[in-house]
Amino acid sequence: MENAAKALLIAAGVLIGILIMSLFAYEMLYVSNNANEYQERVDTIQTAEFNSQFEIYANKETITAQEVITLYSYIQEWNIDNISTPITLSRYTTNSLDLKRLISGTITIEEFLDQNYDKSFECELKYEDNGIAARVNEVIIKEKYIL
Repeated sequence: MENAAKALLIAAGVLIGILIMSLFAYEMLYVSNNANEYQERVDTIQTAEFNSQFEIYANKETITAQEVITLYSYIQEWNIDNISTPITLSRYTTNSLDLKRLISGTITIEEFLDQNYDKSFECELKYEDNGIAARVNEVIIKEKYIL
């Protein structure tokens, strides 16, 4: 009789141990899933904040030469700090020779502004989808002709 009682106590102890380990494993899985969801939400918010800096200009009908310089400076700064995820600044029209020269570094910002102060431009964005949220990876500047 004593052996049977001890066997029942040992079996109960083993079952309680298995139950505690199962609860611990479930809790770890639950916490891990919540952490992944939280990180995805943070990444989405950060990408939206990043994109908004460019979408301000893309949503305008026209942008000025000074705004082109603002975009150019921001992209240059970003590319220095983030070598692995650069942003491309492109010109879309062959008539925008000053923008081509600015991008290549053959004219200064001041020269670009002097030569283009009276021109209007458009901004178009291209996005790179990284699976969570699409991030701006190319800014295209087009010279806008007003009739």
